[in-house]
Amino acid sequence: MISTARFNDMECIALVLSALKRHNHRNFVVLILDHVFEQVLRGIEENDFKDAQRRVSVMKFLAECYNYKVVHTDALFSLLYRLINWDIYTNVPDERMAALDSLDDCFRIRLVCTLLDSLGKFFNKGKRALLMDRFLIFFQRYILMKHYILMDLEFMILDTFDNVKRKTPKLASLDEAN
Repeated sequence: MISTARFNDMECIALVLSALKRHNHRNFVVLILDHVFEQVLRGIEENDFKDAQRRVSVMKFLAECYNYKVVHTDALFSLLYRLINWDIYTNVPDERMAALDSLDDCFRIRLVCTLLDSLGKFFNKGKRALLMDRFLIFFQRYILMKHYILMDLEFMILDTFDNVKRKTPKLASLDEAN
């Protein structure tokens, strides 16, 4: 479905979904979005590197869906928090869960940055700005918990924070984030 489309076509697909939503095909749009959200969550559970490019494209698609008012703000932030807090939903320490998001694996940071790069400009005022400020603090905390960030990912993070244009302070340590 969406995962087989090209990265550059995601905006066009989101535009088509937006038009379908406006013309009383909400059930179809909900079915597609449910499938896409399920793909993202399954990707988190499986954490298979061979699907990395597809997972990034799906995040771009979700951002474009938000831009065309197909995805609601609450659903988007719920997904963002799940990306950076996946293992919090389990109360029992689990080796498998820890392996899904190890301290050396930074792919979720790339997913969040892809999403925020495409929609950060929509979070400059009002309630949305407060939601973004709060998320960015948690996101920085998540980044600081990682052992090592590759240089290209570090640049991507800096670009994302520039694109979002929030005045959220840059946190230097995990103690400061807590």
